[in-house]
Amino acid sequence: MANPLVEALERAVQSAWDMDVPLRDKLKFVAEEVRSLNAHFAEAVDRMVIRLQGSEAGAGAPKVGDRMPPFVLPDDQGRLVALEDLLAEGPVAISTAVTGAPIAG
Repeated sequence: MANPLVEALERAVQSAWDMDVPLRDKLKFVAEEVRSLNAHFAEAVDRMVIRLQGSEAGAGAPKVGDRMPPFVLPDDQGRLVALEDLLAEGPVAISTAVTGAPIAG
């Protein structure tokens, strides 16, 4: 038998993923949905948000148009690909699945 809280969270995440909004808005939606599921979840979400804000999470991330630092990430086939290997083949444009905003490589 499936856990109803897990199912509700999965629905919230899927709904957020399907939204055509910035990642920040998707995360806010999921956080609000989690808060509504359970008081303990609400407290955990609030603590996590405070920690993320306090550590300035994401402040050092490349902005649109910035050069990407070296990385290795899975491609759409699940194979690990290094930025330097991609650049050896020519110019690279990175597009995130979340925003679609290109970042120069």
